[in-house]
Amino acid sequence: MGEAPANQFHGYVPLGPKPYLDRFMIEYRRTGVELHNKTRRRRASFRIGDETFDVEYLVHECLLRSHGEFRCAGDEEALQFCRDTADEMVSLFGMTRDEAVVAINRQWSDAEPAGRMPRVWIVGLDIVYHETPEYWAERIFRVHASS
Repeated sequence: MGEAPANQFHGYVPLGPKPYLDRFMIEYRRTGVELHNKTRRRRASFRIGDETFDVEYLVHECLLRSHGEFRCAGDEEALQFCRDTADEMVSLFGMTRDEAVVAINRQWSDAEPAGRMPRVWIVGLDIVYHETPEYWAERIFRVHASS
């Protein structure tokens, strides 16, 4: 698992620092040997509690699988986050659960023309977690309502 030049990250999805790679390996039931040629790492700074990390791990998207009804959810935490966002959409805007799932999948999973599917993988220490499910519910609802 070597440090790769920037152009070698195409097709790789960031997980975050080592604890997120470890969690991924447990959830996906993979060993370091199985991941050897399908992971990359790059320098990045993270702080989790009192610990600091200076390496970000990335996994090739071929390893990822969708969780539940959300094609973009690459792990159980992402699945729960998407479900919480759907719950907020139902509660705040009176959407049905199915409508909320469709809207979330349209936001994060549907491919751009000639693009990959899902368009976004939510996995590991993803940027979507910088906002709350309520924030994403409102944002996705506005986009969904205007289309």
